[in-house]
Amino acid sequence: MRYTRGVIRGSALAVVVLAGACFSKPGFGGGAGDAGGDVAGDGKPGDAPFATSFGEWQTPQSLGLEELSFHDLMPAVSSNKLELFFVSTRSGMNRLYVAKRPSPSDPYDNPVLVTANNEGETDPTLSPDGLDLYWFVLNTIKHAHRTSTSVDFSTESGVAFPAVGPFGFYGSGDRMVAGSTANPASSSSDIIELRLDGGGWIPRPDLQLPGAGVSDTSPTIRHDGLEIYYEHDATGPYQTYVATRTSADAPFSMAAQFQLGGMTIGDPELSRDGTELYFNANSPMQLFVVRRTPNP
Repeated sequence: MRYTRGVIRGSALAVVVLAGACFSKPGFGGGAGDAGGDVAGDGKPGDAPFATSFGEWQTPQSLGLEELSFHDLMPAVSSNKLELFFVSTRSGMNRLYVAKRPSPSDPYDNPVLVTANNEGETDPTLSPDGLDLYWFVLNTIKHAHRTSTSVDFSTESGVAFPAVGPFGFYGSGDRMVAGSTANPASSSSDIIELRLDGGGWIPRPDLQLPGAGVSDTSPTIRHDGLEIYYEHDATGPYQTYVATRTSADAPFSMAAQFQLGGMTIGDPELSRDGTELYFNANSPMQLFVVRRTPNP
């Protein structure tokens, strides 16, 4: 059993911007491409090249954050894998938490609240450099900035941002995939792509996923834009699907359901280097990670 989107997200999905509309991007600059990983562990991409070919996904592992009377869900992991932001009901309602660790091979420490607000929070997203955090409070996208990944985020504020639902960045932060709905009276949603051009976000409806429109949401995309995981509910409860493409300008292949044994997984979050997939599963919902090895 898992929450329906209406229960867990409230009305977080907002109206998609019209094609050609332009919005500013707060917090960090972008550029074409992505140099690579974060060998230095400073949260900044560009230290080493990322892999583009991988082996099979292995056995999922619990992240060990269980509060068995409550739900943990909607993970968002930093580029260096040292911070895990997620939503939990352990304080009585949907609140945003963060768990940290000294290295990617260590377990996460006990999670703590990110904000002091007593309000429902959902769908955290980190910028590629780890300096900007975004999340939803109903229809409002909240934003917090910090000057270094070694410090906490500052006080949050609303932002002027594309009117979208749950989203994720790729490239150097100049490209985005997002859940959105073109009809405010409809509960269905598509996944669209937006690119930063001339200081604003431009929707790219020509790059929508094949078959989108029933209800697709919560996308997470690999650093090079060639692999996407998302939630799809064409046959009933939301399931996680995966699609690939040959270049960041090519259409995606027909998506296929992504399965890990008998687990029904939700809210997928792909690590920036593509080697780990975080998700929630079980009832109450708990956080898991599954890993794969880059090919030589």
